[in-house]
Amino acid sequence: MKISVIIPVRNEEQSIGQLLISLTNQTLKPSEIVITDGGSTDATPQIISEHVERGAPIQLIRERAALPGRGRNLAAAQAANEWIAFIDAGIRPEPTWLELLAKRAQFPGDIDVVYGSYEPVADTFFKRCAVMAYVAPPVEIEGKLVRSRSVVSLLMKRSVWQTVGGFPENLRSAEDLVFMNKIEQANFRIANAPDALVHWQVQATPWLTFKRFVTYARNNMRAGLWRQWQAAIFKRYGLLLLLTLPIFRFGAEWLLVTVVLWLSMLSARAAVAIAGCGCRAVRGDSAGRTHYMFWSPAAALRCRIGGGSDLETYDLRGAVFPYSQAIRTSVPAPASVGSNRNCQPGCARRKFPACVPVVRQPGEAKTSVHMSRIGIR
Repeated sequence: MKISVIIPVRNEEQSIGQLLISLTNQTLKPSEIVITDGGSTDATPQIISEHVERGAPIQLIRERAALPGRGRNLAAAQAANEWIAFIDAGIRPEPTWLELLAKRAQFPGDIDVVYGSYEPVADTFFKRCAVMAYVAPPVEIEGKLVRSRSVVSLLMKRSVWQTVGGFPENLRSAEDLVFMNKIEQANFRIANAPDALVHWQVQATPWLTFKRFVTYARNNMRAGLWRQWQAAIFKRYGLLLLLTLPIFRFGAEWLLVTVVLWLSMLSARAAVAIAGCGCRAVRGDSAGRTHYMFWSPAAALRCRIGGGSDLETYDLRGAVFPYSQAIRTSVPAPASVGSNRNCQPGCARRKFPACVPVVRQPGEAKTSVHMSRIGIR
């Protein structure tokens, strides 16, 4: 399968070189890499030209000014192949990323679109907090917890891009959401390749994160997507604003009540993110074991494999891992089913079961669930 990889760039001198190295070292090499430079003022074009001189199959399109949507559209229009893959600067694909997308596209069923997965790089304490605060949690796809539906890990037929009219060209962000929504509404055949993984860099400081949020919020509203994000925020803070009105009757001391309520709201959101949705039995294997997934240390301690008191010993071995990391453990093959009484009831609203069936052997008095250290601190 011949694939054209599409990349929009602007002032990406810190990341574009590594991305091009990663793409040219893929197990399935792209037939061509089509890049639109949307008006870089740094060394981005020079770095790309250096890779061209080394023989990389790169086609560079120079534009005086182009937002990401226009950059992708210009590159897709120049692509020479039936299949096009999208990725962004600042993203690091796994070596098998393109191969796994292509394999899924070639499954029976005449697939039109294949979504891979992405994982935020949370290598500092601040980044781990940021991931918990605003990155969408993983969902289960084909027995694995993955983050899906992102334009940074996407393969499709070029005809799909043409049919939906490409990306909006007047948005700094949210153009990808509009584009993906149009694909779903057009009823194309969509598949997932959960192992086609790319790594996405989270903003490293509070100020950069704040600037990114402002950009996202403004463009989400311009794209008509404010109900998916800002509406809930407006409701919460509108209620807090109303709760400040009694200040005219009770004096400035009433502000303390509002502050306490605000901090309680933030604490509740943080608790949900940290605790995750507990544990879930996801599948069996050839060795007769059932695999469980945990979303956090707190979730592992809260869940009781086997229905509670019978099986309650946990050995975390000092494991430290981010909320987004799914940890798999195993217990013996099912012989009876108990209820997982201690999982949070709120999880059902987030596409995870609140309390799911778990298994144990008859007469088994005690089992330890072991989770090994994965080296993230």
